[in-house]
Amino acid sequence: MKSYKILYQEDQHKNFSDYFKKENIDYIEGKINGSFAIQYNPQKLNSLLNEKEFFAKWIEYGIKQAIMTDQKFAFLILNLERIGISFLDCETNDGDNREIICDEDDRVSRELLLDLVSDEYKYILSATFFSKTHRNKIKLTQKGILHFEKSGEEIKTLIDIVNVGNEALNNEKCI
Repeated sequence: MKSYKILYQEDQHKNFSDYFKKENIDYIEGKINGSFAIQYNPQKLNSLLNEKEFFAKWIEYGIKQAIMTDQKFAFLILNLERIGISFLDCETNDGDNREIICDEDDRVSRELLLDLVSDEYKYILSATFFSKTHRNKIKLTQKGILHFEKSGEEIKTLIDIVNVGNEALNNEKCI
């Protein structure tokens, strides 16, 4: 499985991906400007962030790491069908899985999902999806890390939705 950390560049006047090319860092660009993900290896990322030049550029370009809140997970789960992806499973901090948000017909229940979001003691650690087009299993963690087998357009769209939410769904480049 490939792992990528989702990032967003706030300063659109410069292109941080030029630095990735120079440093030979594998990345995937979303379809929205500033939306991307870099290949994730915790030790390598920490090492890069400890390098003065890299960290200075990180700050200068306004790079932000994606963190998945329950609200972001809920928004994504409720809009998956629009991008040709289906919900498989989720994991919460107390070990619950898909049953916590699925109804008796095994479909995601908006009401149950919103109940989970409003519960201050329970939160989503990860969600697993399936791309119908590319037959690709995709896992997204609370730390904004995407794990997947194959890279395709749906990965770029997921990166964009995590970064800019509804703007990505309303952008015809993304859908």
